[in-house]
Amino acid sequence: MVKELIEKWKNNLDIDKIVELWKISRWDITNERGTRGGSLVGVIQKDNRIIIIHTRSLTEEDIVHELLHVKYPDWSEEEVRTETSLQLGG
Repeated sequence: MVKELIEKWKNNLDIDKIVELWKISRWDITNERGTRGGSLVGVIQKDNRIIIIHTRSLTEEDIVHELLHVKYPDWSEEEVRTETSLQLGG
C-alpha cells in the first residue's frame, strides 16, 4: 500500500525521481535532549533518488509531506505542513 501511495503522490506532484524507503531502528536516533529512541520521518535527495528515512510505519500524510519538501525545497516547515493539509483535503 505504501508503494502505491508513493506512486500516486509522485504523479499528483509531478515528481519523476525514484523513491527509496529506508527503515531504521528508533534506537538509532536521539532527540534534541540526546535521549535515544523516538520517531523520525525525513527525506534525503541524492542524484535522481529520493530517500525517505523512517522509524515507524509511514502514513499518507508522511508521504505527501516529504514529497512536498522535495518539490519545494525552499519552503519553510510551516508552508509544507499547510500544503500537506490542503493536499489531503484538510
